[in-house]
Amino acid sequence: MGIGNKVHYLLGLVQKHGLTGLVVKFLERRNDREDQEYQKNWQSESLQREEWECQRKAVFPQMPLISVVVPAYETPEPFLRSLVESLQQQTYGNWQLCVGDGSVSDKVQQVLASLQELDDRICFCHVKNGGISENTNAALKLVRGSYVGFMDHDDCLTEDALYEVVRVLNENPDCQVLYTDEDKIDASGEHHFRPHRKTDYNPELLRHYNYVCHFVVVEKMLLDQVGGLRSAYDGSQDYDLLLRLSERVRRFYHIDRILYHWRAHEQSTAGSSLSKDYAYEAGQRALDDYMKRRGIPAQVRAKKGRQSYTVHYLPASCSFPVLNLRDKSQWKTLTGNSAGGEYVLLYDGTLIKRPGDGVQRELFGYTLVGKVGMVGVRFSSHGKLLSSGYQLDSDGRLQPQFAGLPVKFHGPFDRAVIPQNVTALPLTCVLLNTRFLPVLVDLISAYSKTGVGHPQDASPWGDMDLALALADQIRQAGYTVVLDADQTLDCRVV
Repeated sequence: MGIGNKVHYLLGLVQKHGLTGLVVKFLERRNDREDQEYQKNWQSESLQREEWECQRKAVFPQMPLISVVVPAYETPEPFLRSLVESLQQQTYGNWQLCVGDGSVSDKVQQVLASLQELDDRICFCHVKNGGISENTNAALKLVRGSYVGFMDHDDCLTEDALYEVVRVLNENPDCQVLYTDEDKIDASGEHHFRPHRKTDYNPELLRHYNYVCHFVVVEKMLLDQVGGLRSAYDGSQDYDLLLRLSERVRRFYHIDRILYHWRAHEQSTAGSSLSKDYAYEAGQRALDDYMKRRGIPAQVRAKKGRQSYTVHYLPASCSFPVLNLRDKSQWKTLTGNSAGGEYVLLYDGTLIKRPGDGVQRELFGYTLVGKVGMVGVRFSSHGKLLSSGYQLDSDGRLQPQFAGLPVKFHGPFDRAVIPQNVTALPLTCVLLNTRFLPVLVDLISAYSKTGVGHPQDASPWGDMDLALALADQIRQAGYTVVLDADQTLDCRVV
């Protein structure tokens, strides 16, 4: 990259993130220990020889044909061969590669034709280049499989990617959409970095950005129902597809293994945050159209850094009781289950100030998207996060998300600052659906008997066991638990 291009790139970054945002981004990347550790030890997650041999011999009750579709356009031969080799090295062999080539030259066709002579699982067609969606749709016409996997033309899969997909499909026959974790590789394919370990299906997070990305496998029948990719959203055609799938899908499933390598180079979205600003704008249109289809009154706006979107839900009115749980008279109202209305805002007045009208309205907006049982906020003290909701760690223990992270930091893949569904919420400040007030009262009574204490004595509102018990009851009733990460309240806790 020449000096002029470097200057242009730097100015673009400042415009995109702002000077302060760029400094914060630099500091976060510099101190990203997970990424640093992964770059050194990524091979520890690779398939071992014994596992490879075992997987090659595995026989499942269902052995579906997986059709992998790829849109191609003047793909460099090394990248194309790397993609094909990653399929040929799969431990699960019942796959089909379908390439829709929109190249002006015949270089891609020549490479594919030579490979097809040796492996008839490879098929391709040449079309007049209509963009990534049209090229992908051309590849979809070649599909014979009952499941379709989507790949970019310069990326590759781990050896066990399709095996893991088929294993999950056999264990979860109701699953219609699967996605995996991923990392990035450089042009040579030798340097692995930026592991993206994703959350399980998270509809609120998906309404703010495409956290799913790669590798996605979709039931062909469901794909036919929603239609193919739409060229009006080129650049974010995958996001548009996922949003449409989310409206019909029976079940999403997250495979928490890095099974996809996203190649980063100057022309790729992975390699340059400035190379495809049109993709961000297309994603904004896709999300706005999703809101309109679902009848959700909302404004979708660009967000500084252009990694996600700001969504302002627009309730027609915002009126509900606000109860300070440290006020004895209001506690009586709560235990009497006479708060009235569909929602009530509960807060612990010894730890935080009464939330203002703006916060109240933003929290209430999330109730417009469906069956929402509870909405909460982030908490901070002395410039650092105390929690951004609660999530289960790798050992199954409930932990406050991003505790100790500087408030201005965004966290890995901006997860600390994007609204999302969470496992549980601190009850220090929550907007609660009133149908769950009796549940909360019963839990408080039970916890008082086991030593947590009455809310007038020792506050249970920060107790994670109680928070998890309430959240579990909410989910069992078919409702969701949402963190509004746009709202951060200062907490009087050292």
